[in-house]
Amino acid sequence: MFTSTSTEEEYKKEYYASGVLKAEGRMENNQKTGYWKYYHPNASVQKKGPYHKGEKHGYWYFYSRENNLLKEGHFRNGTRNDWWVFHNGKYALKVQYQDGQREGYALVYEQNKLRKALKYEHDKKVGEWTSIIRFKIDNPTVNF
Repeated sequence: MFTSTSTEEEYKKEYYASGVLKAEGRMENNQKTGYWKYYHPNASVQKKGPYHKGEKHGYWYFYSRENNLLKEGHFRNGTRNDWWVFHNGKYALKVQYQDGQREGYALVYEQNKLRKALKYEHDKKVGEWTSIIRFKIDNPTVNF
């Protein structure tokens, strides 16, 4: 018995009412797949990253209207997972996620220098260190 599988694949573009490109990427069987880009109404990139079977899956980037990187991180099946980095001028916050919740460590950087560390379990803060030396003593197996 011979079975055939066919997939409908197309490159899709969406536009704002003003005519400015809003989003672009591949569709397969009416689901977003592969790499997609979204744009602000001023045409700057808003976010970009891959989809798998209609869900965000892989590494994504998010930008302000002024093209500043706001956050970046991993999605797995549509939820935050692994490390995420949140940017805010001279500060950056690097946070571990599991199934959309903070799980593990959060590291606060000021001008690229580690200033504070926090620990989360089930999205609740369970530890905080303002001395990085003390943090390393308390958590000798943590590599970052």
